[in-house]
Amino acid sequence: MAKGVKYEGGVATLARSVVAYLGLAVVIGWIRGYAGDATRWLVELGCGLNVAKFCGSLAVNLLSAAVVLLYARATGVRAKDMGLKRGGAVGHYVTGAAVSCVMIALIAAGCYLLGGVRFVGFGLEGGIPLELVAVMVLSMVNVREELLFRGWMMGSLRNKIPTWAVVVVSSAIFGLSHLGNNHVTTLAVVNLALLGAFWALCVLRTGSLWLVMAMHSFWNFAQSRLLGLPVSGGSVPHEAAVALAPTGEGPFTVGRFGLEGSPVATVVIVVAAALMWWATSGHKGGAEEK
Repeated sequence: MAKGVKYEGGVATLARSVVAYLGLAVVIGWIRGYAGDATRWLVELGCGLNVAKFCGSLAVNLLSAAVVLLYARATGVRAKDMGLKRGGAVGHYVTGAAVSCVMIALIAAGCYLLGGVRFVGFGLEGGIPLELVAVMVLSMVNVREELLFRGWMMGSLRNKIPTWAVVVVSSAIFGLSHLGNNHVTTLAVVNLALLGAFWALCVLRTGSLWLVMAMHSFWNFAQSRLLGLPVSGGSVPHEAAVALAPTGEGPFTVGRFGLEGSPVATVVIVVAAALMWWATSGHKGGAEEK
C-alpha cells in the first residue's frame, strides 16, 4: 500500500513460499492420517467415539501447530511477525467472535428471506457442556489453519512482496485448499478466498492473529452448533440452537456445502472486506506501526 517501498523479494520469494506451503500441507496431512488411525485405535479399545474424536483432533492440531511454529522459527519468522502478540489478545478474540457471529447471522437471514434455507426447530439437547467442547474442538482446528495461512504465510511474505500481493496469495491458496472438500462448488471456493482476504486485511489492520483465530472458530461454530448447517461440506450436526436446513432449490439455496456456497455470503463478505480495506488504507502500516 505504501508508495516508494523497495521489497526484498519477488517471484522467487513467492515461489519458495508456495513450495514451503505445499511441504507443510503434506506433513500436516501425514499427521492427520496417523491421528485418524489413533482415533480408530481408541474406539477399538472401548473409548467412546466422541472422546476418541476429541483426542484425535487435539493431537492433530497441536502437532500441526507445532510443525508450523517450528518451521516459522527455523526460517526467521518471529511470533510477532505472525501476529501472536500478548497485548490485547483477549479483547481481540472476543471482538473476532462477535464479528463472525454477526456476519453469519446476516448471511443466514438473507438466505432465509430469499428462500435458500428453511427453519427446522430448536435444539441443544446436549446442553452447555457439549457446546463448550464444540468450541474447543473448532478452535483447535482453526488455530492450525490460521497459523499456516494468516500467520506463517503472511509473516514470511510481509515486506518481501507488495501488500496487495500478500493478501491475494494467502487468500487464494486458502480458498483453493478447500477444493477437496465434499460438495464443493466454484462459488464456495471464491467465497472462501474472499473470506481469507477479509481475514488477511484484519491482520494487517490490527497486527493480531488472535482476532482472526476467533473469527475463524466462531464462523464455523455459528454455522454448525448455532444453526445446524454444514461447514465447508462437512457433516450436519445432530442438534443446534436454531436449526436451519437448505431448501435445495433456487439460486440462493445454501446447498450441502454450507453458507459459504451462497451468493448472499458473497455480498456480506465483499462488503466486510471492502470496509476493512478502507480502514487499512486509511491507517497505513496497520500492523507494521505497532
